[in-house]
Amino acid sequence: MAGRTKDIDGEFCYPQADTWVICFANDQKLMPQAWVEVSQTQCLGTPWTVIEYYTNPEEWVDRLAEFEIYPLPSDMLEDEQ
Repeated sequence: MAGRTKDIDGEFCYPQADTWVICFANDQKLMPQAWVEVSQTQCLGTPWTVIEYYTNPEEWVDRLAEFEIYPLPSDMLEDEQ
C-alpha cells in the first residue's frame, strides 16, 4: 500500500538545481527510508518528515555510504576505492 505524500513547502518542487534527497523515518536518522534525485522539472512527495538534501551528488553518495548504501553501479565504486 502506498504511503501518504507530504508537501515539503515547495522546497523540493522544481529546485533551482538538481537535488539529491535522503528521507528518514524520524530525527534519529538510523536508516534511510528512501533516496532519490529530484530534477529541476520534478516535485518530491514523501510520507517521511525528516529529509536531508544535497546539490552535490558526491556528498549524497558519501552520506549514503555511511549506511552501507551504494547507489552507483559497482564498477564505478571500484574506481573510487
